[in-house]
Amino acid sequence: MVGDDNVEALDDAMIEDMGKGYRFRPMMQAVLIGIIILVTAFTLFLTDMLDFTVVGHLTITTLTFCWILAFVFPLIVKTKSHRVHQVSMGIYWASILSLIGSIILLIVDQSQTTTILPTSIALLIAFLVGVGSQLFQHLNPELVKRNALTYLSVFSCSVVFFICVWIYMETLIPGWGIWLTIVFTALFAYALLPEKTI
Repeated sequence: MVGDDNVEALDDAMIEDMGKGYRFRPMMQAVLIGIIILVTAFTLFLTDMLDFTVVGHLTITTLTFCWILAFVFPLIVKTKSHRVHQVSMGIYWASILSLIGSIILLIVDQSQTTTILPTSIALLIAFLVGVGSQLFQHLNPELVKRNALTYLSVFSCSVVFFICVWIYMETLIPGWGIWLTIVFTALFAYALLPEKTI
């Protein structure tokens, strides 16, 4: 008689083996990531963003590299291993922390020639919470369970997302911004809720 643990191990092995035909070989995955990095660097070079003597270019370059890699890496690198997952999470946290750092600098830097509007800060925070939470869920589906911690996290993210989107939308569409914000927040929260118990 085969135990439940052995059955689960066999299921995982079969799924892993079936997935091999639907992903690139490890060397090709590395080549594709390298190409994307080079294309990104070339694009930044053409737009003069690699000139770090200009204020803000280093920040924009860092954010661009981190966020492009955070999205592209888990899409291309499908090799299932603990090391690959660590690299994915490292890139993810680099993108999150780089954006948090940029938002803090925008808030505290008083040497700006132009005033940073609260709506711009709110939009950046909404992007950070919205995209960051969705990407985290995609990278760690095993952590998304039907428990109190998950629902509390979804509620907290939704509250922050609602406030930031409301600040931005109310400036664009006074009076109607609150209703659009409610719709966007509901869709956001629904996308974060776990579909099944893992």
